[in-house]
Parts: sequence; structure tokens; C-alpha cells
Amino acid sequence: MLLVVASLSGCKDKDASPTLGGTFSGPMSVEDNVGVASYSNADVTIKQVGASEVEVSGRGFTTFVIDNVVHQANSYYMANEGKSEFRYAGSSSPKTLLLNWTAQVDGKAQTIRFGGNKKK
Repeated sequence: MLLVVASLSGCKDKDASPTLGGTFSGPMSVEDNVGVASYSNADVTIKQVGASEVEVSGRGFTTFVIDNVVHQANSYYMANEGKSEFRYAGSSSPKTLLLNWTAQVDGKAQTIRFGGNKKK
């Protein structure tokens, strides 16, 4: 009789999503109750804070969290009824971020429009 014992503790899930994060540089505009501010070269940082949540921060706007970020292949994509969009292209070189997002922070709306490449 042959007895085979297998352990799965050393196996990794091949479908597990990579961590989403980094600092991106590119043009940005911020619209809030004060008006519109435009930046020719701004930095936006994204950080995965949950299984499907991403924190977005940078100068010129209040940090906010995007929920329900969906992982597709090597890109992350999130849209909110066609009004807001979050795209992270993790398979391109360089990695890119596209953000057109309206967030409510402390009862005030702010719209961030940004497109840029990941800083090295």
C-alpha cells in the first residue's frame, strides 16, 4: 500500500490579484465648491486598502477611497454609472492611471481628472 500525503500550505493562488499601488505623474484638474484648479504635472498616489478598495491621494484634493474596484487581467477598472471612471493599466510599460472621479468628502463634492504614468 502506498500512502501519499500532500500539503497545500506552500501553494500560492495563481489567480490572486497583485497589489495595486504607486505614485503617478501627469496633468490634473480638480473641481470643487471653490472652483477649478489645473496642474500641468501633478502626482497622484493610489494604494490598495482592501480586497476591492483603493485610496487616492495627492496635493490639491482631499484623499478619498474608491470601492468595488474590479480586477480584469492585468488592469483594474471601475466605473460609476458612466459618470466616474478609474482605470489602472498594470500590464503596460509604463504602468498608467486614468482617473475621472467625483467623490463626496465631508459633504462636499470634488471631481478629479488625471492621466499619467507610474513614477520610477
